[in-house]
Amino acid sequence: MRLFVLVVPAFLLSRSPSVLAADEATLLQDAIRVHLVSPACSQDCRRVAMVSLNPGDEPAASGSLVILDTSGQLLRRVPLFSSQAHPSRARAALAQASRLLAEGGFKRMPRVRRTSMRQTIRQGPQDPPPSFTGTFSHAEYGFTITVTQGTLRVDAVRGARKLSSATFRMGEEPSCESVASYSVRLSGIGFDPERRVLAFSILAEDGRRVACFSHEFVIGLK
Repeated sequence: MRLFVLVVPAFLLSRSPSVLAADEATLLQDAIRVHLVSPACSQDCRRVAMVSLNPGDEPAASGSLVILDTSGQLLRRVPLFSSQAHPSRARAALAQASRLLAEGGFKRMPRVRRTSMRQTIRQGPQDPPPSFTGTFSHAEYGFTITVTQGTLRVDAVRGARKLSSATFRMGEEPSCESVASYSVRLSGIGFDPERRVLAFSILAEDGRRVACFSHEFVIGLK
């Protein structure tokens, strides 16, 4: 299992909290709020916020905070920046994203368990495209997420009863030179059982198994 690591600017970690300047403490708080809350539901769970490795139309960004509705439609994207390459833009973007989450009452969605995972890794150009199959559960709900030939399929059940299925084309991964594997990290998936909303990120990984892009999905189960 690969662990999610929150990357906080190094200059913040090198100093004791007791001597952090007020703006640095605020930056650290904003970074933690934005990264650790994902995926998150708004108060009515009609909107879901997720941290993405997709920079959108901002070429200098390292990723973004995306807001989607329960049909998966993108409502808003806030570019996020590297604090080392763009310190002032990183501060402003984190503050904007943190404020957006606070004003919308976004809370981290309940977590799920992973019961199985299978990956095929593309090690060379002669190999077929990478694929992924993972099964996840939350209480009486079960989910199977499958990626094959650039297509995502999600199947859901509640006990023995089959719920909705959905299929999506994933699109391109422009920040990856080549994609060797796909994965879903437990830190990047959540499920609200009351409103039956599933949200997750599919990570595209290079040959070193380092994530270079992500696809975000939100599905309202029926």
